[in-house]
Amino acid sequence: MKVRHVFACDILLESEVITRANFGPDIHWFPTVFSTEFLSAPYVDCFCAGFPCQPFSSMSTTAMGEDDPAGRGTVTSYLLQYVLNRKPRMCLFENVTGLLTKFPETLLRFLTALMDAGYNVSWKTLNSHQVGAVPQTRNRIYIVAVLKSFMTGCIGSIWPSAIPPLPLHAILDPHRDPPGALPSGHGGRMKVLRVLNMITRLNMNPSRIDAVVDAGSIQGRMTSGRIPCLTRTRASGGGFWIISHRRMMTPAEMMRSQGLRPTDVCGTEHMSARTLGSMLGNSFTCTVVVRLFCKLLPLSGLVSGPLHDPVARESYSVRRIV
Repeated sequence: MKVRHVFACDILLESEVITRANFGPDIHWFPTVFSTEFLSAPYVDCFCAGFPCQPFSSMSTTAMGEDDPAGRGTVTSYLLQYVLNRKPRMCLFENVTGLLTKFPETLLRFLTALMDAGYNVSWKTLNSHQVGAVPQTRNRIYIVAVLKSFMTGCIGSIWPSAIPPLPLHAILDPHRDPPGALPSGHGGRMKVLRVLNMITRLNMNPSRIDAVVDAGSIQGRMTSGRIPCLTRTRASGGGFWIISHRRMMTPAEMMRSQGLRPTDVCGTEHMSARTLGSMLGNSFTCTVVVRLFCKLLPLSGLVSGPLHDPVARESYSVRRIV
């Protein structure tokens, strides 16, 4: 089906560059939601938004929700105001699970406002590793809303079932750093050396171990078969140390861990790895969104008849992501 990307909003200039490169130069662009211009943005059939996670993150000891001093926690109010103004046929929102566990009152107000506006609403916590076919543990809360007047079924039926993920090695580039290569920072080196010493004591070959070390964390844990959650901070520094390849992740590998095929993404040529990594850490997992849209589009009457879920097909990830 033909889809037109009508508008987008992000404060980051590079986000605008990459969005226009992939979806066309005529997109309406808003650098902030805190403006009358955004609230007057054009009508869309599907409104999709991932509001800032920092105010709600369970990983942060300073998360303040809607009282965030930078105002990021109030973005939800402006998103709701747009929805009330334009009444898109369906909406999809995504955020960290801390919105549910640490700030349930904010989540409840958000859901209630959507229901009061005439939407059927459902939410669920989904892990990209379980439903997105990617080797990344990424728990996020997804909220869907469809105008009652367009509903063609039960909104609770849209949630995707678990499917087998790709193994970690399937998303990795072939190049490896020389034997003995270690992270540049002292803390990261010590964490990787500790893991390598453990592997040696177990008489295992590091080049055959499908695992990563979170060299940027305090604990420096090893994770096998997949990567931990790719946050903005982690991704901007190269993600995780790949034991078999003796190096940090490349931007292309981080793209694949988010369900993207690097050759399909335009506009990254002059972008630094740090900037691109930051954007990927803030992104939705593409394959999860695809699976949700396969159910949401028919449910909202935007397409007739069921859509086949391409992500659940055998070998989809190998063919489409790699």
